[in-house]
Amino acid sequence: LGLQYLCKSAGSTGLLSIVAPQTPVDSESNAQRAPIDLTLVIDRSGSMGGSKLAMVKRSITFILSQLNAGDRLALVSYDTNVRTDFELTACTEQE
Repeated sequence: LGLQYLCKSAGSTGLLSIVAPQTPVDSESNAQRAPIDLTLVIDRSGSMGGSKLAMVKRSITFILSQLNAGDRLALVSYDTNVRTDFELTACTEQE
């Protein structure tokens, strides 16, 4: 399971790669991964417009789709200043 984006703009190239390790699932115990605490750190400076921002949004959408009930998520963003947008918050299942 993975996601990779290549972003090119104004003479610079960025690559974001998110890969989840493959783990064997024991069908008898129906094993699941342990809950995680995840903090997303987002650059909200003026340079993050256009395709860079679109890449961040797609990445966050993918990450959110992989979270389970019991996981916790936090968001920190920065430009000149750092801001905690929300502290670790329990995730709930979406229907």
